[in-house]
Amino acid sequence: MQGEIIKAGQPKGEPFERSAIVMAVAVVYQRLIQLPKEDLQELYELAMEIPKAQKAENPDEIEAIRVAMLEILDQMPSGLRLMGEMSSNPFAESAWIDYISKKVHKTRKDAGLTQIQLAERSGLPQSHVSRIESGKLSPSRATLEKIAKGIGCSIGQLDPSA
Repeated sequence: MQGEIIKAGQPKGEPFERSAIVMAVAVVYQRLIQLPKEDLQELYELAMEIPKAQKAENPDEIEAIRVAMLEILDQMPSGLRLMGEMSSNPFAESAWIDYISKKVHKTRKDAGLTQIQLAERSGLPQSHVSRIESGKLSPSRATLEKIAKGIGCSIGQLDPSA
């Protein structure tokens, strides 16, 4: 059949796309059961915001929610590292997260902003800002850029390695 690929163990006539979806769901499920309860709660809260953003026809808010959800899912489960991902110092990532969380918090406070105000200005959920400031979430560069823009500073002020 044109457009279909049959794989070993796949029922004859079942489209490859369906198998790919089933495999993707299995991968997401595995990732979800490895997440801490706080991350699962954050994903749930973000998912509950999607219908509101869709109803308001706000594509920027939908994109911010999508990015926040991906950041949570993209975190490497504790104890697992890809070869060559970290320096020889096993505490380097932890130290970076601690530094960034404190720097975001201080810079936000110095700008006279609440977490809610920063969330509104950056397009991120307030709970996401809170988790970054408390060191529970390692922000991506894209998120740090949004935070820096929301505060009105350069990303270099938050992350000297940027």
